[in-house]
Amino acid sequence: MRSKLENAPIVEALVDFRFAAACDLKDVTAFADGLAADYPSNSDIWHHESVLGFGPGGSDTSTSRRMVGRKLGSVDGAYVLQVTRDGMTLSRLEPYQSWESLRDEVKRIWSGFSKACGRVSLKRLALRTINRLPVPVDAGDVDDWLAFGPKIPKTLPQALHECHTRLVMPMPSTSSTAIITCRWSAAEARDQVLPVMLDIDLFHLRGDGDEVDSEEAWRVLEELHEQRNTIFFDSITPQMKEALE
Repeated sequence: MRSKLENAPIVEALVDFRFAAACDLKDVTAFADGLAADYPSNSDIWHHESVLGFGPGGSDTSTSRRMVGRKLGSVDGAYVLQVTRDGMTLSRLEPYQSWESLRDEVKRIWSGFSKACGRVSLKRLALRTINRLPVPVDAGDVDDWLAFGPKIPKTLPQALHECHTRLVMPMPSTSSTAIITCRWSAAEARDQVLPVMLDIDLFHLRGDGDEVDSEEAWRVLEELHEQRNTIFFDSITPQMKEALE
């Protein structure tokens, strides 16, 4: 267990469920309407489709759209919920509180969704956190702050205007995949601070016929959270950790 930071640099954290089978749209909208007291902001989610056809007379384009779900916002604007026939995503925006508060809100919403739509199995679970890490502009070597910095050949200039690094790797201990993205741009520096965005996206995917039920989902999410913490703390240096405390 890694130590918690008093002021976690998370600008958005989200939990995403993808359903093994599509739910009835009437059940989805009825569930969304039932959350009006806590999530009064409400808008439809539409799927747009364009088809380009070719024939003797030339090309022809047809477009269509269909409603697939709802996007909801909490009273205080801290939570955004997207629920469709195929899945559900709950995002926690700034100010981030804790993993426990996000997890408990997911559980509360999922309990109501299960009552409205019946037993739903999952084929994919994901936990993603987007972190803003403050690096002083005059820090010199970014490696003093991040264990994730690029390795530049010594024969090349060591200064960077921008950096974007993306890793996709298996995580055998949780049977998951991690997508880790680190990026920054000198143009975004403000007040002598360079914001470095560290995006950690972990997902657990099941094959056909091997779905995750609700009980197992919470265990998998806890494992993803532990894995997320390992990745985060291994991606920063003690100097950065001290700056965040």
